Amino acid sequence: MAGIGQDMCTALNQKQSRSANSDYLVTMALGSAVETTNAANTNAFTNDLAYLVWGNDNGVTTFNTAVSGTNVNSRLGRVWKVQKSANWDDNQDITLCFNGGYNEENYLIISDANTFATLDLEQALDANGCIAFNSALLEDGDFFSLGVEVSGPACVNPGISMWLRADAGTVDGTSWLDQSGKNVNATGVNPPTLTTGAINFNPAMVFDGTNDYMTLSSLDVLPYNSSNRTIIGIGYSANVTGVRSIMSYGTATNNTNQRIGQNAAAARYSSGTVAGQFVDVAGFWTANAPSILSTSYEDLATDVASIYKDGKSLSNTNITTPWNTASSGAAGRIGANAAASAAEFWSGGIGELIIYDRILSALELQQVHSYLSLKYGITLDQTVAQDYVASDGLTLMWEAAANGSYNHDLSGIGLDGCTGLNQKQSRSVNGDAVITMGLGSIEVDNSSNSNVFDADLSFLVWGNNNGSLSEITTDLPAQFSVGAYRLAREWKVDETNNVGSAGKSESEYATASRGDLRFGSLGNSLADRSGWRWRFHHRSGGYYHRLGLQRRDSHIR
Repeated sequence: MAGIGQDMCTALNQKQSRSANSDYLVTMALGSAVETTNAANTNAFTNDLAYLVWGNDNGVTTFNTAVSGTNVNSRLGRVWKVQKSANWDDNQDITLCFNGGYNEENYLIISDANTFATLDLEQALDANGCIAFNSALLEDGDFFSLGVEVSGPACVNPGISMWLRADAGTVDGTSWLDQSGKNVNATGVNPPTLTTGAINFNPAMVFDGTNDYMTLSSLDVLPYNSSNRTIIGIGYSANVTGVRSIMSYGTATNNTNQRIGQNAAAARYSSGTVAGQFVDVAGFWTANAPSILSTSYEDLATDVASIYKDGKSLSNTNITTPWNTASSGAAGRIGANAAASAAEFWSGGIGELIIYDRILSALELQQVHSYLSLKYGITLDQTVAQDYVASDGLTLMWEAAANGSYNHDLSGIGLDGCTGLNQKQSRSVNGDAVITMGLGSIEVDNSSNSNVFDADLSFLVWGNNNGSLSEITTDLPAQFSVGAYRLAREWKVDETNNVGSAGKSESEYATASRGDLRFGSLGNSLADRSGWRWRFHHRSGGYYHRLGLQRRDSHIR
């Protein structure tokens, strides 16, 4: 608790104040600024026995609570309540400052209820984390806190601590701006290379495995000690030897850091290097094959560290000695470990890095995995069938039950405005994928495709039955003449809502990348087979596509 006020009988004239406790966060002052000392504040109280006092509920100082505002969608878990004396003059101005690196991206929010169901004031701080306003706006008994517009992948916003995505907040490897609103920004020490079209036509930060790495700022918003957390990365390893770090934060001492990466071909999630401080999953990484690595640490009676690959749970390991990520003296790095001198350099590309200060629900995790899978052409693991779910938690980009065995090499295009997903061309990253589709055209990378979807939450996703890529002559439409072939593999398309100009005809949406398409035993690309062409055809009851070939003087449907 702290306060400002005047009591002339005892010569109390406290014009600015903050709690002496180390986690005080809030400073208030009479007038339009907080001065260096109380004496330096030359403002005067109108009345004697006038007081404004505040205290908080000792809530957490992370943005973990949803709130509905014009400029904010999340607030600190900590809430303050104000009490004014009857002699307080509401015509006086006050200044309120939040300590801890807050700035104009943060908002003072005031409500007459501690739930903040309705916001009475929502006003941006200045670059120093302060705001001056008339004290009448902060009424006796009001509650206040700090709000921010936070953004998480798939619009899973509560608890987001960091979101780096290579298609936003960067133009090269020298800096990488956090998209979560928490300002955990990365700066290149030995900068990686921002490579366009690196993973399914999307960019990635590519690290050389020798000395490339980036440092992280504003580490205080990350989860520490043994608290709950979820850490997700999408990328690929170009060198599946040795111990290498995708990202890390904490200190160099064993059991005081957090790290995701690899131990040769195994995925590694760790707090240190001795037994009980790391979890390995063998065979996770294949050289140059993109994957979604999801990890979580849950603070339970016996803590649990978990690893997922492409949406499939691979390990839930009991941790008998709790991991204890240290905040004091912490370092944060992308592409290296948190040692005193950077090491364990990542070799390969990183498309996105995501940190939450909590455990995501099953649906939330599915939404985040779905966003990453569609964007990067990575098939969600279908050992146990799982849908692709959009950011609203309801719309299905792709429905497992409706598509049965056509669940191989899943890829798609679509628009999900809430999370900034605008995937206009796609091809599965799997090695035997042969189909590329684009909205209107296929360009060198996704950002170069200037075509526009007609509606939000519209998707076109395709998968195949894992059939052979050999040519066969059976089960062709009757109108096909002698000399026609098709691939044994079949694709099925699942369209959600209306992708508009990405209609059902080849000329409008389904331009296949001819130079990439290969034909099994022939070993030649379609582009090499002059005098031949191909086109999708479909039959009723869902769009089942085969690839047919016929000479130019014949007609294919």
